[in-house]
Amino acid sequence: MNTLRERQRNANKNMTFEIMSDGAVAQIDSKGAELISLKDIFGTEYIWQGDEKYWNRHSPILFPIIGEQKNGQYEYNGKIYSISRHGFARDMEFKVINHTRDRIILALSFDENTLKKYPFNFRLQVTFSLESAVLHVEYLVQNIGDSEMFFCIGGHTGYNVPLMPDEKFEDYYVKFEKHENFNRMLLNENGLYSGKTRHFLDGDSFQLNHSIFDDDAVVPDKLNSKSVSLVSRKTGRGVTVEFPDFDNLAIWSPKGDAPFVCLEPWNGQASNESDDINLCSKKGIIELKAGGFYSACHTITLL
Repeated sequence: MNTLRERQRNANKNMTFEIMSDGAVAQIDSKGAELISLKDIFGTEYIWQGDEKYWNRHSPILFPIIGEQKNGQYEYNGKIYSISRHGFARDMEFKVINHTRDRIILALSFDENTLKKYPFNFRLQVTFSLESAVLHVEYLVQNIGDSEMFFCIGGHTGYNVPLMPDEKFEDYYVKFEKHENFNRMLLNENGLYSGKTRHFLDGDSFQLNHSIFDDDAVVPDKLNSKSVSLVSRKTGRGVTVEFPDFDNLAIWSPKGDAPFVCLEPWNGQASNESDDINLCSKKGIIELKAGGFYSACHTITLL
């Protein structure tokens, strides 16, 4: 376990920190406060380990934007800003505030570079804590400016599918907490919602196959559940993600034969191709008053 002196000595370098419980071990990278490993007591790795052939990330935090903006831009108070898909937090170095055996708190604050693309004085704090085989992930956003701020926030965790060498992708299914009847929202080639939908599910589960993701992510147009599981029919192993504080969920795997699936709780979403680019009117945007706090939590339970 890293000492405070070691952390201070390496303040300008991204580092990996470990937390553990009696049921799991997790590793978090200070760059992006990204969860890069989550193993059970048997040593099984649940988190996608990254491969440029498919996707070279693990579990990026999406802030202050989710998805794509039209032409990569938005307008606020009459000024145009450029921002990359899913925002900048995933590529920035977080500061470790506290680190114990089963808990770590990391924080990111605005600076002169963030203000060029996001004109708000913010502080984003992310807490990871392990309790048996459950990882709690809590996001805390603080507006430390003197006017309202607008943002989106979400997770983008990739899970290995399959988990075991004698399984295949199609042995897994996605199961919702409740019966669902929804259309998937369709994206265009630029990552914007086209305004079109296609019926996807009338039930509480669907079996995985790679062709599902030929049209990009499955993003329900409405969802009743606040919990979703990714489970092997052969072993019953997998994960359950509970997201009581989030309004949206995306399920994604790259087109092709990628051996992982992302379950992504979101507050906010990509822009629609017909929308204007005003940040304040972006669908799902969160408004936070000056001096205000916003928190949201999701959990990952290893099955």
